Amino acid sequence: MLMCLFVLVMLAFSESSCVQKNVVYDNCPPGTHKLNETCYKAIFSKLTFNQAAKVCSTIGGFLATINHSSVNQFLYEMIRRDYALSESRGPLPFWIGLNDRENEGVYRWSNCEEKVLTSGEYTKWLIGEPDNGNVLLDAQGSHDCITWHWSKRPAWSDENCAHNHAFICQIQLYKSPTSSAAQEVTVGMLISGETEEPILSTQNVIIVAISSAFLLILLLMLVYWKWKRDNEKDRVRILRRTGIYPGAGQTTTRTKAFEIPIAK
Repeated sequence: MLMCLFVLVMLAFSESSCVQKNVVYDNCPPGTHKLNETCYKAIFSKLTFNQAAKVCSTIGGFLATINHSSVNQFLYEMIRRDYALSESRGPLPFWIGLNDRENEGVYRWSNCEEKVLTSGEYTKWLIGEPDNGNVLLDAQGSHDCITWHWSKRPAWSDENCAHNHAFICQIQLYKSPTSSAAQEVTVGMLISGETEEPILSTQNVIIVAISSAFLLILLLMLVYWKWKRDNEKDRVRILRRTGIYPGAGQTTTRTKAFEIPIAK
């Protein structure tokens, strides 16, 4: 029973549902930039692919999905204009959500849909990419995560997921019935983990409620067991005082009325 309860509690606090859909934004959070119903934020702290994905999930988003030339151009202009970067600094690599870590050569976007990149869909690879890395130049392993290179002609290449790069987060807008204000997000808050965690889904709330009910039932069973044991001790104590219940060093002979203690 305790094991079942442990599993239920772990499920309640696991990331069983898409983080993006658990956080509702009516408007883009401060410090992000809007294109249609999507908000983008470039973060220049250099992290691994997994670390960057975790930072994006903290604000209810994911690493950016670039599925159209308009998005590619928007991100280029966003960084050039709003982050005041000179093209002389390019190409500057940023992690985006595309990767083939699950199956080599099968690329997926690490958003809630985890959509597979199929033939004919928008891509913007650098010449010679993806090349899965050069074994002679990169001893850490294959290149399974994709970087978007900011330059006058922004394009993609595959990189080792353990390398450290800047990254771009994407947040989808979802209308809230109550229109609650969005939390202000800064780079420092993202890296330090001070932002609010995604709220529990309805399914997880139900699991927590069931777990609490199991805990209550278990507690009541323990209380009843202790009460019954104490009552039995009191009964035995009274019987021993009256000589009906055998004490240490005594045996009993049964009669129809009661047990008579007989000394050994």
